[in-house]
Amino acid sequence: MNLNKLISLFLSSMVIFTAQADTLTDLQQCADNKDSLERLVCYDNVVKSLNSSVTPKAQVAIRAVEPKDTKSSVVALRPSTAKPVVVKQEQKNEDEFGEEHLVKPEESINEVFFTVKSVKKIVHNKLSITFENGQVWKQSDDNYIKILPGDRVKLSKGMLGVIYLKTENQSRRIKVKRRK
Repeated sequence: MNLNKLISLFLSSMVIFTAQADTLTDLQQCADNKDSLERLVCYDNVVKSLNSSVTPKAQVAIRAVEPKDTKSSVVALRPSTAKPVVVKQEQKNEDEFGEEHLVKPEESINEVFFTVKSVKKIVHNKLSITFENGQVWKQSDDNYIKILPGDRVKLSKGMLGVIYLKTENQSRRIKVKRRK
């Protein structure tokens, strides 16, 4: 399986490298051109070929602006987008303004109680705790707590998504993450 991934990575990198090399040779050919207009057209064609493979961009229309001085025959040109983009904002009820933090989510469980089936020490003296219902939790901090099979423990939510495990007869607690 890893060999297939390695081969596909190698082939895709070769395709990208050859595409980049083609672009660089095209740009070099454009740079070698002596006529400035032909060089500009060459650069435009290279950029168009790159943009057509990536994403089409918005069309740009050229709009003529009449000069204020009628004696002068020069007309200034400036680009403008063909279609303006209009963003619609959703309007909320005025009574709900500023209440986002007051709205409580649906009732969620903040703590649960489990009975410990088994406890194992894993890497760096951290605990792997299996409960009677089959859930496996792993300790994520370096604190110490004594847990034995058959103990009743409480799992409670803390700030920023942390879950604490505490036995009923101790005041110590540890941080845990669910593994299974």
